[in-house]
Amino acid sequence: MELIEALEDGLAAERQRAWQGRARAMQELVGTPDGPWDALGHVLACLEQAGLGGAVRSWQGAGPLVRIVPAHLHAALGRETVQRLAARAGLTCDELTADLSEHLPGIVARAAQDRRRGRHRPV
Repeated sequence: MELIEALEDGLAAERQRAWQGRARAMQELVGTPDGPWDALGHVLACLEQAGLGGAVRSWQGAGPLVRIVPAHLHAALGRETVQRLAARAGLTCDELTADLSEHLPGIVARAAQDRRRGRHRPV
């Protein structure tokens, strides 16, 4: 019984570390809610320059959020940036871009909504 409990505790701790790493990478890439959002503006500019402006605009408006596939995020951000963030988070590049693909639209949408409500966070 002790072995099973130890394994369960070890797995839970590993999951927690993985999520913390993902959160750190996301925070580095997009900034913090209470701090400057310059990094997020840079990310959005990279996506715009890569021809993904339609998706970015969908995140800033009131309509449905258009997703960007991980491969397009990887290409837009650049190999070096993705590798650096993935290494810091303890993730593979594929895991990092998959997380970004899933969460970035919502992060930008919330920031844009805050801006419309008068809580200015540049997007």
